[in-house]
Amino acid sequence: MSINKHKMLDISEIISGRGPKNVKNLQDFASQHGKINWLLVKNLINNSINNDFEKYNLDEEKHSLVKLNKNELVYSMYATPGIVAINEFYDNLYINQSFCKIIPNENICLKKFLFYWLIKNKNYALSLSSGTTQSNLNINKIRNFVIYLPPIEEQNAIISIIEPLEKSIKTINLLQTKIGLFIEKTFNFINNNLANADLIEFSLKDLLNIKRGLPITEKDLLNNPGNYPLISASSKNNGIFGYFNDYMYDGKNITISMNGNAGCIFYQIGKFSANSDVLVLSNSNKNLTNIDYIYYLLKTKEKEIQNLAIGTTRFRLGNSVIEKFKVLLPNMEIQKEFSKIVEPLLNLSTKVNKIEKNLNECLLKIVKKLII
Repeated sequence: MSINKHKMLDISEIISGRGPKNVKNLQDFASQHGKINWLLVKNLINNSINNDFEKYNLDEEKHSLVKLNKNELVYSMYATPGIVAINEFYDNLYINQSFCKIIPNENICLKKFLFYWLIKNKNYALSLSSGTTQSNLNINKIRNFVIYLPPIEEQNAIISIIEPLEKSIKTINLLQTKIGLFIEKTFNFINNNLANADLIEFSLKDLLNIKRGLPITEKDLLNNPGNYPLISASSKNNGIFGYFNDYMYDGKNITISMNGNAGCIFYQIGKFSANSDVLVLSNSNKNLTNIDYIYYLLKTKEKEIQNLAIGTTRFRLGNSVIEKFKVLLPNMEIQKEFSKIVEPLLNLSTKVNKIEKNLNECLLKIVKKLII
C-alpha cells in the first residue's frame, strides 16, 4: 500500500466560521423560535452533533453567517479544540470562529476517511494548540496539518471495516434514549396523579448530602487516564468529560453542573469522580427519600433550576441555591413503589452504558490501528 504525504490545505478547502456581522450582543437576537441554529462545542458529543442548539433570529446574508451544510465536516478550534463531527441531519446550522469546516477533495481524500483521521490524530492537533487560560488552534495550523493518505481504494476498505461498529454505537444510543423516555413517562404518570394533600415540602439540604467535586483539570485527566467517568459541567453524555484513573463516589448519586452549562442534572450509577464544576447529591436520609424518585423529581425541575443561574456569558449556580431548593415529596411507600418499577430499567441502562463505552474504546483502537 502506497502512502502519500500531504498538507491539509492541499487536499481540502478549510473555511473558518465567524460571529454575526455588526452584532454587539448576540443574546438580543435569541429566540426559542429562531430559524438560525447556532453550533456550540457542547453540541459535539462523541464526534456527533446533537440538536440542543441555541436559536437566533438572524439574517444569513445581512449578518454574513457561515453555514454548515448537511454532510459537511466541522472541526473545533477554540476552548476545546480537536473535536470533529459531520452534520448528518440539520438544516440552518451555522458556525462561529470557534469552528472551521473542512471540505476535502474526494478524489484524494474521502470525507469519512478524513473524519476518522481527525479522530485518531486529536493528540497531534492538541500538541499544536496554544493559549494560557484555554487551548486554541488557529486556522493556519489546521491548514498545515501533515496528513498521510493511502489510495482511495484503501480508504474505502478502511471505512468499510469501521462503519458497521460506528452504526452499532448509534443504535445503542437510541436504545438509551428510549429507556430514559419510558422511565420519565412512568414518573410523570405517578407524580401527576398524586394529591397535593399527600405531599410534604422539604429543602434539598434536609434530604441529601450535597458536596462539590474536586478541582480536576483537563491536564489532570490527560495525565491520569482510566476507566472511571469524570463528571463535569457538560450538558450531554450524562455529564461525562472523560475517564479518570480513580473514583470519588460509588452507588447511586445525582450530579448538578454549577458553571457554564449550569443546572444540568444527571444520575450516576456506579463508581465515578467529579470536578469542582459539579455538585454531588447523595442520599443521606433514607427514611425520607428514595434516590431514584428524587432524581426524576429534580429532572422535572431542571429548567427551573437552570433559570436560577446568574451571569452573562458564563452562567453559574451557588451551592446555597441548590441546598435551599424546595421539593414536594410523597410518602416513602409511593417512592419505593416507583423505584421497584424503574430498578430493572436502570440496571439495563447501566449495562448498555458499559457496552457503549467498550464499543467506543474498540472503535478508537481500530481507528488507531488502521489509520496513520
